[in-house]
Amino acid sequence: MVNLEHLLQFITVAEHMNFTKAAEYLFISHSTVSRSIASLEAELGVQLFIRDNRSVILTTAGRTLVERAKALLRSVNEMEEATKQAGRNIEVLDVTTFNFYSPKVFSAFRQFSEQWPEYDLVIHHKSLNEILSLVSSRSTDIGIVFDYALEGNAYDFEVFPILEGEFCVVVPEGHPLARFNSVDAWDPILSSTLTLGKLDYNFVHKIGEKSEPLSLGLVNPHKPITLDSLILQIKSGKGFALLPQHVATEIKSGCSTLKLTGVNSKYKIVMCWRKRNLNSALPFFLDYLKMNEL
Repeated sequence: MVNLEHLLQFITVAEHMNFTKAAEYLFISHSTVSRSIASLEAELGVQLFIRDNRSVILTTAGRTLVERAKALLRSVNEMEEATKQAGRNIEVLDVTTFNFYSPKVFSAFRQFSEQWPEYDLVIHHKSLNEILSLVSSRSTDIGIVFDYALEGNAYDFEVFPILEGEFCVVVPEGHPLARFNSVDAWDPILSSTLTLGKLDYNFVHKIGEKSEPLSLGLVNPHKPITLDSLILQIKSGKGFALLPQHVATEIKSGCSTLKLTGVNSKYKIVMCWRKRNLNSALPFFLDYLKMNEL
């Protein structure tokens, strides 16, 4: 079993790239750090550092372990904090969302935290395909998702809309399409459409039979991991992006936004929570949210 203290010392050496500086930072001896790293390497059966008298370099195995070890220690810290809070009888309101910004939601977060300090508001960021299962399993109190994610099991949840818009097509500046205000979903030029993760596949299938030519164009698209990389792909001329309106408006330069016609591409982003959720913090938070309803 890997020792957590050894992992902490390993991460510290990796961050300082120096055994002596890591030992000074941790207020322990150089020999203690060396023994811990040697023990960790023996436990894992791999070399983590290449070292000589003047330098320390992470091996491929070492680079892999750094990221995994940091994630593990973060989880351990979260576990400890959650346990301590439970011991102090502090009620936790747990919210899981994907990366998006809504002034209304974050205003509610702020007001709730200010007015109810006896409750601890915890916000997690997860991928969209994970959020609903976390709400269903009661691993989180509130999930923020696109409304179509609730199809088929909406009866299990209470739902509150927080943002609405339409999907649109984003094209590079200077492209012939950029001079138009809209593009039809049937247009074969959209065969080079880029999407952000798997969410857009589900959405395209949702919006009806007319979207079939568009969805066929999305069978083997580029699949950038992040919004930033997606935008870079567009700006470099790799294709167009099918994006929610609230995301497209955040792209400040280098791209043009076109209305998508020929399909009903409207969407809502909603908060959802399990019916019969007994968390006493939930109704107080919802009060602040309802002050600014759509």
